[in-house]
Amino acid sequence: RAGAAGARRGAAAKAPIARGSIAMEREVKRCLRESLKRHGLSLRKQGLSAAVASIENLVAKFGTSVEVLDLAERLVNVIEDEGVDSCVVDEATVAAALKKFDGHGVAEAAGRPEEGREKVVTEGPNATDRGGRDDDKGGHFTLVDAFGKLRSSEGFRSSGSCSIGPGSMDEGLGNSSSQQAKASAEDPCLAQPLGWDEVHGKFVKKSRTRCMLPPASSKVALFRERYFLLRRRVQRNANFLKPALENVTAGGQSLGGALARAGSQSWCELAEISALLGCVGEQKLILCLISTVDHDDARVVVEDLSGTVEVDLSSCHFAGEGYYAENMVVLIEGQMQSSLIFKASALIFPPLDEEAEETEAAVAGEDAAEQGDRIAFFSDLTLEDPDCLKKFSKALARLDSGGPTTPRLVVLAGPFLSRPAKNLACSAFASNAGDRLRSRLKDLAGLIKSDHPALAEAATFVLVPGPEDPTPLPRTLLPQPALLSCLTKDLEEDQGLKMAFASNPLRIRRGGVGGGEIVVFRDDLQAKLRRHDLREVRLRVLREREREEVAVAGNEAMAVDDARKEDAGDGDGFRKACSTVLHQSHLAPLPSFSHPIVWDYDQSLWMTTQPDALVLCDGSGGVEGPRLERVKATECLNAGSFSSAGSFVVYDSRNRKAEAMSLSL
Repeated sequence: RAGAAGARRGAAAKAPIARGSIAMEREVKRCLRESLKRHGLSLRKQGLSAAVASIENLVAKFGTSVEVLDLAERLVNVIEDEGVDSCVVDEATVAAALKKFDGHGVAEAAGRPEEGREKVVTEGPNATDRGGRDDDKGGHFTLVDAFGKLRSSEGFRSSGSCSIGPGSMDEGLGNSSSQQAKASAEDPCLAQPLGWDEVHGKFVKKSRTRCMLPPASSKVALFRERYFLLRRRVQRNANFLKPALENVTAGGQSLGGALARAGSQSWCELAEISALLGCVGEQKLILCLISTVDHDDARVVVEDLSGTVEVDLSSCHFAGEGYYAENMVVLIEGQMQSSLIFKASALIFPPLDEEAEETEAAVAGEDAAEQGDRIAFFSDLTLEDPDCLKKFSKALARLDSGGPTTPRLVVLAGPFLSRPAKNLACSAFASNAGDRLRSRLKDLAGLIKSDHPALAEAATFVLVPGPEDPTPLPRTLLPQPALLSCLTKDLEEDQGLKMAFASNPLRIRRGGVGGGEIVVFRDDLQAKLRRHDLREVRLRVLREREREEVAVAGNEAMAVDDARKEDAGDGDGFRKACSTVLHQSHLAPLPSFSHPIVWDYDQSLWMTTQPDALVLCDGSGGVEGPRLERVKATECLNAGSFSSAGSFVVYDSRNRKAEAMSLSL
């Protein structure tokens, strides 16, 4: 449609917009900025204008046979091939890239899909071509699990159901090379393992492939790459870019324009830990990883690429919302003491990327409802509880309106068993968990098909395992693979139901590559973050000292009261957990002994850009009902406990609006 911009964050729209129009320019700028952000680059104003003009010319030349987002991605790749020395590309490099880009690979790609492009998996119920993008009016979703597998049209059987693939252990964990080849190269956290390249200032693919038992060096690389990921985000933040004309003044007026700010230091300069020894008593700002937290005396040690230092947090102000724990990357401001201890005055998370420019909404109101891009989220769906199944049937009846508001995806998060499986090598064999779950899944499928046939035809049901559901790996390991195929084989062969079995976490993309992304993660994250929070550790140590030294408890009691006041104002636990995850760009930024991670698959927990929606199915916050929050540009959702409170959440991926629902118990 004329002026259609689609979803706010990168819907892969065609280009039926008139060349030279304002809408076309906005669309090209949006796609180009999204591609640059994925590669960690940015262009100056002159280079950006030239790049936008070049893409507009190619759109006018090839028409709707090419996509704006594809052109933007190709241009960014050509710019990288020219050689990039920093995250801000200079005009000379852009000019050289544009000379090679005019017609570069576009003519060959016009009229045919790009090889390796993600395919659509969930479309309208009446769609005849499941790989198309324009023939039906329904929403398009791609499911990407933590092991690099895509739920594409090839995953559907003749019945339309979707599965993870063959049931062997290796393929179930994503070790099949043919399946991994389908993963998009544009997603560094989901494709082949990546390593940081200091020369080019970007992540590059490693030569070796992923494995479940990687070498010991992979554990070190895990934390280094997390550090590089956040350092890159900090370096492209406006507060950390040195103004070109900061100190040039004339007649008392600054000549730096918008680049110069008031004060002697208008930008934040990062210092390395090794340089602190020569700056005793000076106020410095460091970007570091919290490497060690001693829970006995609240001793904290941080490190960066140059060295380590002990930090005194006794008088530190914890700025912003979030939990601060071991293995997190933080910004610490303070002074180095003569005792070689860094006395911190403030601690904060690395800033998030600036919110993307809002695009003009071309589809609103009734037009948006016609797209049917709605997703329903349920958590703690206990299939062994008859009352829970009755409530679930009532909830499906509310969703099964038969109109455009019918959800296209229904995401069901575990645990699915009332008696959880214990921590064995394979939890499917604990307490007959596998047999019990197989039987209950059959009952679930029968309930959906018999009581809600229209919804069974229109929607795809996606099952995400809970922390204690039977999977090929121990329940404590992340990422968590999908349920064993030996338990889901009957549902895969079902002719009347579309059902997909996903990993934990799961990513849902709207529109394929570059489209809006929804991240789903099932874990009791709030309780774990609160347990390891530095403020909780400090308060706990002060309380112990107060009890041990009753005679001199006056000052200690005052310190405990101050710490308690600061902790009392820590606000909403769910909002803090969402803020922590987004600022760390990681779904489980916790100590390895608390949340073990398969080293080679740590990147599947990354969030290189802010998702449109973050769904944390968390039942540990003490509130069983649903929760809706907004952190910067991300909608944060918690479906609540369906088995306890009968609550769930419906999310409109096109309008980016969520609605909390509940049933009377």
